[in-house]
Amino acid sequence: MKKLSILFSVALLAIILFMTGCEEDPPPAPVGPTLELSTDAGFVSDTATVAIDEVFKIKLTATKGDSSLSRITVKENGVAISNFDRITFDGFVAQSNPNPLGPGSEDGFTWVIEIKAQSSPDVTNTYSFEVLDNAGLGDEVSVDITSFDPGTPVSEKTMVLLLNQGGPVGTGGLDLHLGVGTGSADPTADIKDNGIDLAKPLAENWIQKISPANSAELRVPATAFKYADIATKEEIEAAFGLGTAITTSAKVANGDQFLVLSEGTYFAIIVTKISVTETDNGDYYEFSVKQ
Repeated sequence: MKKLSILFSVALLAIILFMTGCEEDPPPAPVGPTLELSTDAGFVSDTATVAIDEVFKIKLTATKGDSSLSRITVKENGVAISNFDRITFDGFVAQSNPNPLGPGSEDGFTWVIEIKAQSSPDVTNTYSFEVLDNAGLGDEVSVDITSFDPGTPVSEKTMVLLLNQGGPVGTGGLDLHLGVGTGSADPTADIKDNGIDLAKPLAENWIQKISPANSAELRVPATAFKYADIATKEEIEAAFGLGTAITTSAKVANGDQFLVLSEGTYFAIIVTKISVTETDNGDYYEFSVKQ
């Protein structure tokens, strides 16, 4: 009997294994869409630093899986952006978000998407891009954008002249606000030339020094200061705070730099030319001025 029981058990096991082997394999899992961010120049693919309110671009390629693509959503920190004016889908301002995908995009697409960054500086926001298909399957990619305040752009005047105070009446002063010459004692003058040394002959009597005029403040910038690098008003103000106040400059040379505060406006100045005349007092400095 024991032998028959063993044989019965072996036979039963064989039947179970046979029946198990005859079961059908489960159907394959449905394949969803995929998204890919381009790393081409000019497009954000990972992280970027962008000026506040500036538009940044991503290039997105979507490939469908088993089902046609149905919609795309652009999110900011996980929430769909509701201000459609901030989003451009491949050259067209968004009319909705999520945005439906019509014929021509249902099987896949490569789009340039433009987004206007936030207005708050020193904040990092995550922008994600999600595509879904008709089966409800989707894929998502994202980038991190840190915004910064670029400051207020400067305006610049070039070939601004300050004449020798020892010349004709009405010379020797400079109104930096307008970039025009004045008399050295004129109430609109911000800086003035220090005139001539009467004890010296005409060919070498120009003192060639400048001073602040009226209530203006004149400073020599710190050694790290470079006029050419100044792009914002805030940079001029910051440089002024680090500068050294003077009442009279050393003898002015071509390339010298100065900072001026007058009536609440900050100026950066660089000497671009010095013209010395030997037969009269028509000498002058030529400046470029940023404010």
